[in-house]
Amino acid sequence: MWDTIQKLEYRARAGIADAEENLNRRLNDRVLLPLKGIHGEALYLTGMTKLSEKAQELELLYQKLPERRGVQEVLLLDAWSSATIEGARTTVAQVKKSFDHPSTKDDQMVVNTIAGADYAYRQEITPKNIRRLWEKIVKGVCENENQAGSRYRSGMVYVGSADRIIHAPAQADQLPQLMEDWFKFRQSNSPALLLNSFVAHFYFVYIHPFCDGNGRTARICNMSQLYHGGYKKMKSVPLSNAINNQLSGYYGSLSDSERILLDGGEKWLDLSPFVSYMLDVFERSLMDAALSTNVLGKQESRLLERMNKSGLNAEITVKKAAQILNLSESAARNVLNRLVSKGYLTVDTSRLPFLFQRK
Repeated sequence: MWDTIQKLEYRARAGIADAEENLNRRLNDRVLLPLKGIHGEALYLTGMTKLSEKAQELELLYQKLPERRGVQEVLLLDAWSSATIEGARTTVAQVKKSFDHPSTKDDQMVVNTIAGADYAYRQEITPKNIRRLWEKIVKGVCENENQAGSRYRSGMVYVGSADRIIHAPAQADQLPQLMEDWFKFRQSNSPALLLNSFVAHFYFVYIHPFCDGNGRTARICNMSQLYHGGYKKMKSVPLSNAINNQLSGYYGSLSDSERILLDGGEKWLDLSPFVSYMLDVFERSLMDAALSTNVLGKQESRLLERMNKSGLNAEITVKKAAQILNLSESAARNVLNRLVSKGYLTVDTSRLPFLFQRK
């Protein structure tokens, strides 16, 4: 767990061994970010050397991640996880069952999140289309609609419960400038993409530009930014699921990174607790992807090996697959459909018989 500056200061005052040294190391190795807090605070990342080294290690792990591992299943799992973080109470099985006609608000939240993720993977998110992305995410399930506004929210919202405010975000009139700064930051080359995307994730949740759905939108934007920045295997990386499995750390690191610090007369925020948490979560999601239960079965492997001999874009019918595997056509169709769901094949349903093609 990444210690906050406040905790290091407290430990240093208490005379804990190495605390002052660790504090000075963090403070002397910090980078000012081109973003401002909602009350004008300066935003920093401290311990940049360690954060950068971790990001480089994860880049190497990412490069070794196998291609196309359960793409459709991961998208569904991640959408379910992201909606669950925001309070949805349903199951993956229930969402599958009612996907075309969601029967509850919770199911609709998951379906919307899948639609939003698909939209953000197909095109980069810009000032011109972020409202469209948000509308997809909250379609039919939006709360605080009276504050929706025409671009960003038109009034104030709060994060928390009826009796406790956890976070008071930016005022509505601040949002156009803050979001302009957010877009500029995402398009910059500093810090490195992985760190940049996690800072952008924090900042989006921190300023809360929409009346609802900010968390889901932030996580989709995070994955989309990485995808369009070169991480083309992000569809196979269950990032939101890893967050959901370490949810207390998510909220804790957000809270830690929002704490105002004082340096002489300057007020500042250290975003390193959240960025460090997200680096750990990203590592977990890479491991989950690599160890996915969507590994190939014997029949699936045999069929792919046979198709691989025919080269890229090899095609096969259900009848041919049944002959190769010595199965009934119904059983062979199930094998082919599993390979489609895992992202290894596509299917052309416009022709008869259906043609399954190697990606």
